[in-house]
Amino acid sequence: MEEVWNIINVENSTVLDVGVGESTRILVEKNRNSVVTCIDESFEKLKSFLCRGSSNVMLVCADAAHLPFRSKVFDTAVLSFMLHEVDPCIHRRIIEEVRKVSAEIVIVEPSPRGCEAYNVYAGLWRKAMHSIGRFEDYKPLTYWVGLLEDCSLQVIYAEELKQNIPLTMEEVEHIVRESVEAWKRLGVPENIVEEMREFINLAKSKGFKWSNLAVVIGVSGDRRHDNVFKRLRFKAKY
Repeated sequence: MEEVWNIINVENSTVLDVGVGESTRILVEKNRNSVVTCIDESFEKLKSFLCRGSSNVMLVCADAAHLPFRSKVFDTAVLSFMLHEVDPCIHRRIIEEVRKVSAEIVIVEPSPRGCEAYNVYAGLWRKAMHSIGRFEDYKPLTYWVGLLEDCSLQVIYAEELKQNIPLTMEEVEHIVRESVEAWKRLGVPENIVEEMREFINLAKSKGFKWSNLAVVIGVSGDRRHDNVFKRLRFKAKY
């Protein structure tokens, strides 16, 4: 994730962070001269972030498909590792809503394909979340580009950032342990939880690394491209 924020320049800006998570912490710490408004439907997630005491952050409990903000109040909106947890049927509704309040939109999402072990891991997460009526649906770079273009945004940057560093077995074991604990709290069926426990054997034999990250930036027609993202150049790698 550090590499993503080396690409995106939101210094001295008003930023909307859609969905509180680990990327929120990095966004805030790297842009202390910016005002970051974080929204999430989960009050507990917002509360946990509030405890970190960042002075440049405002927290709002809200639905991304129904934002309580006036038109174009933000310089940039960031949707990082958020959309794959949402029903794909409402992706367009969310982007159209975000577009009303921000002229620039940044999407950061994991690629659906990677090494053999990652493909199994991603499939297990999708299976687990679907079993309880949730989503974990990763999409390719072309999907996110098309989504922004369908919402009348001009894509000025689209690239997959490679994640080439294999994880240690200690790291993989930690990820599996956290997945199992989370799934048990959420009520995922035990047979799927057991599949995740057994996944560790595949990771040990095949190795494991994260998939590439898709980064897509779109702007509306009334936004100057040389402002917040003046350092970016469009890379059509899709």
